[in-house]
Amino acid sequence: MSIGSRLKEARIRQRMTQAELAQAVHVTTSAIGNYETGVSTPRELVLIELMKTLGVDANYLYQDHGIPMAEVRSFGGDPAQGLLSEEEYAFLTAFRKADERSRADALALLQRHQAH
Repeated sequence: MSIGSRLKEARIRQRMTQAELAQAVHVTTSAIGNYETGVSTPRELVLIELMKTLGVDANYLYQDHGIPMAEVRSFGGDPAQGLLSEEEYAFLTAFRKADERSRADALALLQRHQAH
């Protein structure tokens, strides 16, 4: 997924229009459209403002498996830490798909092996 498509995805997740995002980061609406379509790339300072406004970090924009900050919060993660690791994401995804008995077993196993 490209940076532009990630920006668009994050903007839509925040329920913002291109015009609203443009106003928030002090660029034109056409600049946002150009970023989202890959016509141009935001300058560093604009990129930082985009990440702050959209609640994402560089890992989300540049990596294939990043998780938006809003999802980190929904998993109970610490937004200050950024994204979940691949291992944490895989575990949480599998946990959510498991039946009730499997979730209970996994939780009990982890609780028995917690570092004290």
